[in-house]
Amino acid sequence: MIDAGEAPSINVPYIMLPSKDEDANAVKEFQSKLKVPHEVETFPDQVHGWMGARGDLNDESVSQEYQRGYRLILEFLYDESPFAYYRANLFKPQAPVTSSTLFMASKNLICAR
Repeated sequence: MIDAGEAPSINVPYIMLPSKDEDANAVKEFQSKLKVPHEVETFPDQVHGWMGARGDLNDESVSQEYQRGYRLILEFLYDESPFAYYRANLFKPQAPVTSSTLFMASKNLICAR
């Protein structure tokens, strides 16, 4: 499923949340060849597709990991977005940054387009 030969051609920040079904050595090799800001976190107790149609959200542990996975994605996108420099240097938030404020910020950016 994971082809390390494709990693060098990725030219945007990249996040990968592999499951227990992905080959750990292939994930490490892929990660070692990325030349862009990236984050890789394996979810060793989840099945391939756990953040999509195969995730059993009625199972509390799957549901918690599903939510944690999407929080990681939101935080990564927030940190690696084109506005990261602006936020870090010019914008001083009045409230702490939480998953709720990230969601509202992403919603506002999407709606503004």
